[in-house]
Amino acid sequence: MSIFSILIGTLSKLISPVLAGGMSVFLILIKWLGKAFLFFLTILLALVSTNYDAEHPDTAANRSAFRTFMGFPLGQEVTEVYFLADEWFLDSAYWFAFRAPPEVIEKIIRKYDLKKASNQKDSGLNGLAGNYHWWDESEREKGILYRSSRKDEDGYESCVNMLWYDAKTGKAQFTTFSL
Repeated sequence: MSIFSILIGTLSKLISPVLAGGMSVFLILIKWLGKAFLFFLTILLALVSTNYDAEHPDTAANRSAFRTFMGFPLGQEVTEVYFLADEWFLDSAYWFAFRAPPEVIEKIIRKYDLKKASNQKDSGLNGLAGNYHWWDESEREKGILYRSSRKDEDGYESCVNMLWYDAKTGKAQFTTFSL
């Protein structure tokens, strides 16, 4: 039996109640399944989505995300922490903007094995962060870009980490994303 014949048979079974006058039962079933699916999807997204506040700096959620991603506790020397997460599809992307002294930047460089980039003009992945004032390309242009990536089995970049740091102002922007 071919896939085509299975598909036709399944469709005819679904449509036959409608054609036989059972449309109200069929529509009720479709409505119920649609509502159940939306409810399940809402619960799932609430459970797996990262909590953050992209509009305001230094919220508990933003500082917690920083601690999670950078792997060390935040001291009072790290301020103006903004965070945004895009986790909707198979790939994910995260953006941070913050102020920090050079010692904190060195910890991040070590954690992500970042190296000074040969292309200092790389502006990074803007994605959703491009909608926020704190993800500022002009600030990135003032800083030094550090970069690292992991490659998949075919040799293509699968995860990219980028950090821009301006030692004069202490402003930093960091993004990590999967491809």
